[in-house]
Amino acid sequence: MHCLEQQLLHSWPLQRWSDTITVIAVSGGADSVALLRALKSTSTGSKARLIAAHFHHELRPNEADEDLAFVVSLCDQLEIPLKIGRKNIARQASHQGKGIEEMARDSRYQFLRSVSRQVGARNVVTAHTRDDQIETVLHRILRGTGLTGLSGIPRARMLEEGIGLVRPLLNSSRCDVENYLQLLNQPFREDSSNRDVRYTRNRIRHQLLPLLAQEYNPHVDKALHRLTRLASEIREITIPLVDALYEAAVHNSPAGIHISLPSLANQPPYLVRELFVRIWCEANWPRQAYGFEQWDVLAANVTDSTLPVEQSLPGGVQIRREGDRLHLTRVS
Repeated sequence: MHCLEQQLLHSWPLQRWSDTITVIAVSGGADSVALLRALKSTSTGSKARLIAAHFHHELRPNEADEDLAFVVSLCDQLEIPLKIGRKNIARQASHQGKGIEEMARDSRYQFLRSVSRQVGARNVVTAHTRDDQIETVLHRILRGTGLTGLSGIPRARMLEEGIGLVRPLLNSSRCDVENYLQLLNQPFREDSSNRDVRYTRNRIRHQLLPLLAQEYNPHVDKALHRLTRLASEIREITIPLVDALYEAAVHNSPAGIHISLPSLANQPPYLVRELFVRIWCEANWPRQAYGFEQWDVLAANVTDSTLPVEQSLPGGVQIRREGDRLHLTRVS
């Protein structure tokens, strides 16, 4: 058994999914192709049912059509059913006032949820790797983040009730992926947009990380990965505390989100900031424009009555303070 398959089973033991339906997000790139091949190999002989899902973003028409054709051929070869979705991401992003990357991500997950409900899947798996984790954490550091941000991409979370999202390659490197595919003599698709340094993540991958490794610390990837692990361990302690605050202080209604300020009295600023992050996550409000400063402004509204009664924040969010309550609404 190849080390990538061993890493996958260590992260996500077969007994957890051997008798279930699993949806696999497959773009055609190296990571997702390796995940598909590894899941197929390690589930042989079990009752596991694998279903691939490919989403066409209509951003690179010719390349994207070739990606789709490649995934169709690969799934036919492996005898894995394939579900296909597509959306004009650029047009949707313009209509909704979102960035293209944000719109693409939201649409992909919406598609994966839809497929999972359709086929009765218990889990969705994506091919995020250790390299994705490191790039994500460095990106968040540059924007400004707290401990939650430093904990990076979670290995598993709920996609929606009854459907889990699992990233079983999160401790595997891109090098592990490439070695695995080379051993299998398995081709994959290269996304030309991954080399476009107009995107921040690509500049981090192709420019910043190599510079840090060359000029400051040749093991910067290990240092960032260790930081992520430590932050994740601390976050496991704080999650129940934030959950309790949410239950005590937050009320959702058709008119918006209402927060009881007395329920947050004497709470540490860190927990209050994390509460607002939780609120944004639950409401599915965009967080791309939010760093420490924005979360700190929100936390300050809990204790500082000298702040303006009404304020505007990124993403169309409006704050209004009335007595001992803070009201949050969002204009789409």
